Amino acid sequence: MDCLGALPITSPAAKGAGALMVKNAHAPLLPISLMAKDLRYGIETAQAAGANPPVVAAIDQAYEGAIDQGYGDNNITGMAKLFF
Repeated sequence: MDCLGALPITSPAAKGAGALMVKNAHAPLLPISLMAKDLRYGIETAQAAGANPPVVAAIDQAYEGAIDQGYGDNNITGMAKLFF
């Protein structure tokens, strides 16, 4: 995180999220389950307008996978548990 945090393009929010991931601290600020709900709303809205949002659908699948593995109450930084 030191390397990424030092980049001028890294936002304060990304630095904070990265620090939480490194500490394995995933207390729910924005729970994975709530983010998944918002992703589903986005997909439904896009489809109602005749659009196909494949990237959002792929992200939604990852979030649903996290929920299936019991991480739904974790902060969105808990998504890192799927990959590390």
